[in-house]
Amino acid sequence: MNSNSFDEQHRLFMNKFQSTFVAVQFTRLKINCKDIPIGIFIRMIHLLPNLDSLEVLSLPNIQSNWLSNNYGSMHQFSTPIDNKITNVNLKKIINIEQVHFFLYLCPRVQYFQVNIPKHMDYKMLGRFNLIQAKTYNIYLRFLSLCIKNANEDMIHNLQKLIDSEKLLSNYMIKRFGNYICLKWN
Repeated sequence: MNSNSFDEQHRLFMNKFQSTFVAVQFTRLKINCKDIPIGIFIRMIHLLPNLDSLEVLSLPNIQSNWLSNNYGSMHQFSTPIDNKITNVNLKKIINIEQVHFFLYLCPRVQYFQVNIPKHMDYKMLGRFNLIQAKTYNIYLRFLSLCIKNANEDMIHNLQKLIDSEKLLSNYMIKRFGNYICLKWN
């Protein structure tokens, strides 16, 4: 199947189900986006204006220049302004650009959970999320990092990073199994 017929299939799918998306007021979406083009995913989010919870099982790889190259196309869907998504759970990420994409897509996010793969630095990802929260995602108040074999040293290292860079002033950090949870005011 060539790229044009693939895009046409997605367009036909969206047109076919657009009335359903509008008629049924979905508030939660659990989706595997591995084979869905980002533009179609953005359009789907736009067609579900009552979403407050989003769980993404898998994403396509987002290149580092995608956001800057497609900034206008994201605005054409009015998604960043219109959606009500406050809870985002990313089950499988490949790179930090995917995290950036969802923080941009969901500016009202309050609870953000990310399953961190082995190859990714949890401190770098935590730092990135906290800087985003200070700058762009002002509603973000809870960050949950799922890290295989999370331990107390990781909490200590994150705490040290937060304090030394003054990323947060009034916060609580705890570990629950493989989850490191940060909550702040």
